[in-house]
Amino acid sequence: MIISISYRLKIPDKVLKLSTFKPFNLHPSLLPKYKGCSSVTWEMVNDEKKIGFTYHYMNATYDSGNIILQKEIDIEKFDLQITLYYRLMFISLMYLEEVINRVKNNFKGKKQIGKGHYYFRGAPFEGKINPKWSNKKKKIFIRAMIFPPKPLAKFGNKFIKKISQIK
Repeated sequence: MIISISYRLKIPDKVLKLSTFKPFNLHPSLLPKYKGCSSVTWEMVNDEKKIGFTYHYMNATYDSGNIILQKEIDIEKFDLQITLYYRLMFISLMYLEEVINRVKNNFKGKKQIGKGHYYFRGAPFEGKINPKWSNKKKKIFIRAMIFPPKPLAKFGNKFIKKISQIK
């Protein structure tokens, strides 16, 4: 059985075909809305109120396979990117046994509905705060960029942890 947790590199089809059961992945978003990398960061930057995770079958295209299980949780006002990501992953792993059982029982899953967006690896807006953004957007962006050891949001040449540092 091949289980991937937020895979970053494409697993070759010849490797996927070696699995007795259909390979699957855990993706930290509600597919198909946020495909690709940095989905949690982008969901925060886009001021989503809900986030979720998706267990889905792996196929030739990233994050497009049938959904095995999907759950939604709230993005809390206190969340930083690091707290939201780890909370999301912790909750999602509580469902791993259920997903494994579905896969072993040849559960087909459900087709993803809608197009969604594909986000490439890297920080949104190159990690830089736009001075023209509202204070609300700046605060959200700062929270979304706090994930050590990755760099914080930047304003000019300074790394920013809170809105009061912007002058």
